[in-house]
Amino acid sequence: MAEAKYETTDEMEKDNTMKVKSILVPLLFAFLGAVSLGAVCLFMLPPMVTVYLWPGVYIGGAVARVIPSALIYALVPDGGGPAFLLIATTCSIFFWTCIIAAIYISFKKLRKGQNDGT
Repeated sequence: MAEAKYETTDEMEKDNTMKVKSILVPLLFAFLGAVSLGAVCLFMLPPMVTVYLWPGVYIGGAVARVIPSALIYALVPDGGGPAFLLIATTCSIFFWTCIIAAIYISFKKLRKGQNDGT
């Protein structure tokens, strides 16, 4: 028989809470970083907007086929180009959030490994 890892449910809940916090902190940091990167590209470096939106255009092309038309027209009544720009911007924020979160987590693990001496 395998022994129980936790003696009480409080210990299990505390461990689960720590896992959720350890996931949410990098994602929040990455989301804020992605939105900040987009703002810097838009207002300070206008030619970089193309680079920022580039991944979102390709991801948005695939996602646009799945999103119901009624939702798009509810968000952007005119549809067309402005609607796709909304989809591309949302997909770009998602893409850059994933990239920044991966960099943050790997940097954090690298620093933890250096501090442990491994």
